[in-house]
Amino acid sequence: MSRLIDFGVEKWSEVVEEANKPVIVEFWHERCSACLEMKPIYEEIAEDIDDVKFTRVNILESKENRKYAIQLGVRSTPTFMIICDGTPIGSLVGIFSKEDLEEQIIKIVDNKESCLMASPLE
Repeated sequence: MSRLIDFGVEKWSEVVEEANKPVIVEFWHERCSACLEMKPIYEEIAEDIDDVKFTRVNILESKENRKYAIQLGVRSTPTFMIICDGTPIGSLVGIFSKEDLEEQIIKIVDNKESCLMASPLE
């Protein structure tokens, strides 16, 4: 059973904002060849790393998913958005090797305590 959560933005608060650890949301769609290339890599990393919640949103699944992705600044797929305590703190766009994507994610995990304790900028 995969630890990767597929969801629609109607569950954003429940899946992302209420998480007690950093969340990575992959914005993808089935017509995106780069997304399809990254799918097994992302799924494998999701199984290997425990301190991050791995999720994905299909931007073509609904008009709401597309609009929300655009509001968050997603301009290309795949976009891997890193969210901490409900606030986007960075994103990675495009194709990565497993090692490169994993390295970027581990950097986030290593800083998760400061990430989760930080308050949003006002």
